[in-house]
Amino acid sequence: MIGSKKLAILWGICVLLLCGYCFYKINNGIGFDTSILSLLPADQKDPVAEKVINEISGKISKKQVFLFQHKDFQKAKIAANSFCNILRSQDVKQSLVKVSCAIDPKEVEKIKKLFFNHRYHLMADSFADKIASTVDREVLISSTLKDIYAPFTPRIGSIMEDPFNHSMEWFKQLGLNSKTYIKDGFVTAKDNDQEWLLVFVETRGDPFSISTQQSVSELVSHAIAQVQKESDDVEKGLDIVKSGLLFHALHGSNTARSEISTIGIGSMLLIGLALLAVFRRPIKILYAFIPTFIGCLFAFSISLLVFERINLITMVFGASLVGVSIDYALHFLCELNADEVDSDKNSKRGGNGETAIKKIFSGLVLGLVSSCIAYGALALAPFPGIRQMSLFAVAGLVGSWLTVICWFALLKPYYKRAKNTDRQTISEWIYVQILRVNNCKRNPLPIILIVAVLVSITCWYGLKTNDSIAVLNNPSLELKQSEKLIRKLLSPPSSTQFIIVSAKSEQELLEKEEQVTTMLGDMVKSDELEGYNAVSDVVPSYAAQRENYKIYGDQLYSESGAVTQLFSLLGLPKQEAESVLRSYAENKDNLLSAKEWLVSPAADAMGYQWIGETEFGYLSVITLTGINGNAVQTMLENKIEGVRYIDKVKDISSILRDYRQIIIVMLVAAYIAVFLLLALRYKAKAIFILLAPLLASIFSVFLLTIIGIELNIFCILALLLVLGIGLDYGIFLKESNCSKESVFAVVLSCYTTICSFGFLSMSNTPVLKFFGLTLLIGILLVWIFTIVLYRYQGNK
Repeated sequence: MIGSKKLAILWGICVLLLCGYCFYKINNGIGFDTSILSLLPADQKDPVAEKVINEISGKISKKQVFLFQHKDFQKAKIAANSFCNILRSQDVKQSLVKVSCAIDPKEVEKIKKLFFNHRYHLMADSFADKIASTVDREVLISSTLKDIYAPFTPRIGSIMEDPFNHSMEWFKQLGLNSKTYIKDGFVTAKDNDQEWLLVFVETRGDPFSISTQQSVSELVSHAIAQVQKESDDVEKGLDIVKSGLLFHALHGSNTARSEISTIGIGSMLLIGLALLAVFRRPIKILYAFIPTFIGCLFAFSISLLVFERINLITMVFGASLVGVSIDYALHFLCELNADEVDSDKNSKRGGNGETAIKKIFSGLVLGLVSSCIAYGALALAPFPGIRQMSLFAVAGLVGSWLTVICWFALLKPYYKRAKNTDRQTISEWIYVQILRVNNCKRNPLPIILIVAVLVSITCWYGLKTNDSIAVLNNPSLELKQSEKLIRKLLSPPSSTQFIIVSAKSEQELLEKEEQVTTMLGDMVKSDELEGYNAVSDVVPSYAAQRENYKIYGDQLYSESGAVTQLFSLLGLPKQEAESVLRSYAENKDNLLSAKEWLVSPAADAMGYQWIGETEFGYLSVITLTGINGNAVQTMLENKIEGVRYIDKVKDISSILRDYRQIIIVMLVAAYIAVFLLLALRYKAKAIFILLAPLLASIFSVFLLTIIGIELNIFCILALLLVLGIGLDYGIFLKESNCSKESVFAVVLSCYTTICSFGFLSMSNTPVLKFFGLTLLIGILLVWIFTIVLYRYQGNK
């Protein structure tokens, strides 16, 4: 079949179908994912936590914050209003759901009305303290009279509707945990003597969607540029700060797209220049890259078939595949060139593509299988993004391999006229140097093994690991400064540390929340916690509301209560007091429900904390500020059923640690599996092929430790690829009996791989940086050890 035109045509039809499928998917929109978190494992042990996190993330991620500051507050107001108006008028694609600039007085009135309608069941802590500390009611009545006669006392209802003004106290309590205040209708925060106006924007689409990022970023950039132009205050102190998940996702997306081009084009450029210097004919460079292009096309198509969304980091990783998949073409070209040179020298019919393929076929097969074992081992990792990388790599290698096998056997006419060039001088010089190494009388193996043992012991006792998810995060400097300012101004609740409360019913859920908030209140008093937010603080349970209703009745709204005495002092007729008592009695069952609160503007700030009814029962979240995680966890531990403390960063870091240990076991298993495979052909001498990547891995870890890199799971994953790529070198040298062509092909392969992963190690994405740096060191070392250890393999 090798060299068959039918086989070439069949593969050509497959390639055309792949091109058509890719064009179809691109034309209909490809779902790309830019989230670094998608590379991480889903928490299968705690589906309730995953449900809550997904719900919260879906709501919070669409909310972006903009801050405006100017030494002249009025100019900041003008800029913020202009910004909001531009966003609303220019949003032709309807990318935004809501733009909240100045506070709408109508919404404020709706919120006041909501709580006023339930005033007999809602009691502020401050008012409860007044009642509790007043035995004869004289203090309560005197303070009420003082408020009534004061000219600017804020009230929601009239004196006849709410004589003690406790509905206003409740309304004021809702904002006590916030550092913001209202100034000229704007939500405002203060940092020293600087006042910042806050504008909130809610996007419609997923912030990780490229289309959403593009449309929203264009809108925002245009609005900011227009505001600065209109105000003419760029140099006079107008500051605009933006913050939100969308901008982090956009930064990640832009970084990934930039690195795809940088890594892919940079690798191809360096590799292309080297091949041009070696083969001297541009057409041969094209042939060298054809398998890589087809391999990437094949990998991309298979990935689209298997996964709904493709992470852009997978694409960056795929761009580095150019340095690996080109190996098959290089081995073929070097072998074919050797036949052409022999033909020219001996004046006989030289080799053709079919002959060259047959000579290296066993090496190509073993190289593909062993590399696929190493790359495929990545698929065992419970990381969706890494599984994508694994599939992309394996599919890319298979596509490249099939291209060489099916098409290159027919390329004889294009290579027939090759002449002996400087390439031969280069290859002969390299070959001579390697022969000197192999023919050296000294035996380097004992020394290498002793050093390897010492290095292993050093690594065992001195190795530092870092499994924190924080090392994977790399926001831009602008976003770092924005987040720092937001934390300073607002002290927002943590998005990764919170308390999940679950129950069988809505009221049981609120009652459990109230138990938890009582404990959290004690922590706030003892300075173990800065603050918290719970839905039950705004919507108390029915039990708490009925208790409030009873207290109001006992202390205020009864014939012997304070209202009768107050109205008497005000000189109001008895009928007015009876009217108030009648209103109190009529509202006995007028309880505030979570459902009523959720559909009101009052839920805008905290509505995301109420998950509501799910397949796991009723769920809600209590957010925390200024957390001592250990103290919170200890306080809640086994105290209340259905209540748990979540520290997502700590949990993910723990998962990363566990799976780093598992993947080390996988690495050992991969070595065993590959050894058994190679032993079928090479018997005991297979150990020398395997020893090169093993030693390279050991010394790579040692060098990473020396330069201050803390080992993480992505370094371990890279060592799997050191095994897969390094095996090819040993296999091809063994299959060719260390021929000059094979040696030169291995040198070129090492160069191309170093070019690819050298660029990868310069990535701004931490995952790729760790991955690439480990591979860069590992591949260089595995090439050195492969050359040094070949002398122990002997003939087949």
